[in-house]
Amino acid sequence: MPYNGTLNAKGMKTTALPTPAANTRVLTFFLVFIALLCFTAADGFAKQAEPQARLTATSERAFVGERIIVAVEISGRRIENVQRPELQPVEGLRIISATPTRTSAFDFRDGQQISTVGFRFTIEAVREGEHTIPAVRLIMNGRTYTTNPLTIEVLGRDQLHQEDVDDNIFVRLEVSNERPFRGEQVQAKVVLYFHQDISVISYQPSSTWRTEGFWLERLTEEEGPRAQNVTVRGQPFRRAELMSYSLFPTRSGEVSIGGYNVTVNMRPVSRFGDASRFVESFGRSQRSVRLRTQTVDLQVRPLPQPQPEGFSGAVGQFTVSRAVPETEIRIGEPLNIETTFTGQGNISLVDHPGFSLPEGFDVFQPRENLSINKTTEGVRGTKSFTDVLVARETGRFEVPAATVSWFDPRTRRYRSQPLTAVPVRVLYDPGAETSVAGVHQLNVNLWTGSVTWYTQTSPGILLRNILILIFLLLPVGLLMYAWTEKRKQDEALLTPENIRASKALTTATALLRQADAFAENDAPKEAYKTLNKAVSDYAVHKLKLPEGSYPDSQILAALNSRLTGKHMIYNRLRWIFTRNSEMTFGTDTSLKSYQYDRAECEAILNELEELFD
Repeated sequence: MPYNGTLNAKGMKTTALPTPAANTRVLTFFLVFIALLCFTAADGFAKQAEPQARLTATSERAFVGERIIVAVEISGRRIENVQRPELQPVEGLRIISATPTRTSAFDFRDGQQISTVGFRFTIEAVREGEHTIPAVRLIMNGRTYTTNPLTIEVLGRDQLHQEDVDDNIFVRLEVSNERPFRGEQVQAKVVLYFHQDISVISYQPSSTWRTEGFWLERLTEEEGPRAQNVTVRGQPFRRAELMSYSLFPTRSGEVSIGGYNVTVNMRPVSRFGDASRFVESFGRSQRSVRLRTQTVDLQVRPLPQPQPEGFSGAVGQFTVSRAVPETEIRIGEPLNIETTFTGQGNISLVDHPGFSLPEGFDVFQPRENLSINKTTEGVRGTKSFTDVLVARETGRFEVPAATVSWFDPRTRRYRSQPLTAVPVRVLYDPGAETSVAGVHQLNVNLWTGSVTWYTQTSPGILLRNILILIFLLLPVGLLMYAWTEKRKQDEALLTPENIRASKALTTATALLRQADAFAENDAPKEAYKTLNKAVSDYAVHKLKLPEGSYPDSQILAALNSRLTGKHMIYNRLRWIFTRNSEMTFGTDTSLKSYQYDRAECEAILNELEELFD
């Protein structure tokens, strides 16, 4: 190897020093590198500071008739004076809301605050195929910004029929008892069976279900469905319980439960994948199939006759108690008699037992309070009846003893609970007592002499006295009438149904904040479940339905009669229920569209509040 150095006097090698030309080349290269680095950083900062416009959708794939939210957004460090954009009509897609909903949000990126202003349009998929929404122009401070185009794939709901895949995937309706008594709780589960060579991506339950002759309660699952390995006809299958309900037959005889529809997105599973998972990611061979369970006929047995004393329709396993909080009251004060049913069964359908009440009291309409817990084990809870009596005389009274009965389908016998008598004492109201300060003696001077009495009868005087009496009594009568009407109105307004209706929007707003907390903690399923609860509970309270949980289909059916002619808000409600259900029970765990869906829920609640008012 050649040596480019010199030898010193001792014959040792020495290194040659760089020449000035070499130093100049190194310095030039270093300066060019620093300049390129600064230019790249400056270009990056400029691009980051430049507002960015984009066009997004809650889903780029939809079924015919399904609605999605398309958002036109612009983000940057300073976003202001943004004009409302317009979407160009696209064949195959229909714009539902011509006037978009404006949204705003803030975020921090690299230590800088980024503002985002968006405009949300509701789009309905009309025709199958791929449909492209052209780029949208946004004008801010006189400058035009252009978004990206967006392609929406629309799928037909009947792309794959059940008869094509009966051997590999099907749903069944499994009931706990096919010969229940009237009012007995029957658990019904919608169960999906699919071959191990099939992967289920997502599913959408039906919004309607024919259950005439039953009281229906949707049971709450603690977690999403998980598949278990089973053997069907000698083949390896997986079984997943999709939904659970409690049905309470309201009449005896043969009663049918209609078929339940489920739309399932599926694809062949990779043989090298994890076969224990129920929900897989999207694949290119995804297909949609509409499945329907079989119709189940129940032979509902009537309750044994004769029915015992104190039976009010309770069927299940219950305990009954009575409580009288105050046994010593004063005239005009209320006496509350609380009768409480606790247990498992048709707690929502239990009626007031109808006790004998003591004389000497004004009796008002009983108050009802229902608290139920719906789990996969069934419906259980507490229902209390409060009889309100107001004493109108003093003395000692007694709330009579009574017997309350219910039917236990496990033992097939009636059971009874005796309620003991409760003594009550009514005292004078000290505020109503009057006292006499004393008796004053009058000095009477006696007159002597003869006295002559004259009696003068005049019709005018008599008529004048009657008119004076009428004018005196008329204000008193009007005051008593107004007091009576006011009392009736107060009693009507103080019913639990009216109280819940008046607080419906406040309760729903609190649930929306709770959903925001779930979203901040990266819990999308809980967030969407709470969004759905906010809208459904608001509707139940405003419609003054018995407190409890109702399927979305029942709530929509009840609202349909109330929202006559309001097709727009009804369709938006149906869409938001479907959307929340998809996010709650599907596999899409993204929160990118949460703010859009949350704003839609809030807008629907505000519009419903105006309609109900």
